[in-house]
Amino acid sequence: MQLDACDGAGICPPAGAVIDDVTSDEPADSKPDIVLLDATHLTLRAERDGAGDGRVYTIHFSKQGEHGTRLVTVPHDRSAPAIDSGPVYAVTP
Repeated sequence: MQLDACDGAGICPPAGAVIDDVTSDEPADSKPDIVLLDATHLTLRAERDGAGDGRVYTIHFSKQGEHGTRLVTVPHDRSAPAIDSGPVYAVTP
């Protein structure tokens, strides 16, 4: 899928795409980590498990039958990137 240019962090899906679901490789805690605002907007908490290897959110989206993903990472610290351990939970619209 061809991606449109994006300002800021560059994690936005192409224009006209909708969010199918969002996963995290760390469990949710007492506050919501993923909040879907509508079919095209969301908020993510920039937190991770202090004993883990960083958090990876995966945003799954689609547009006219094509599918894509965007990763958003929250590294454990500045010495190493976050490692995707596979989805632990998902939020769907």
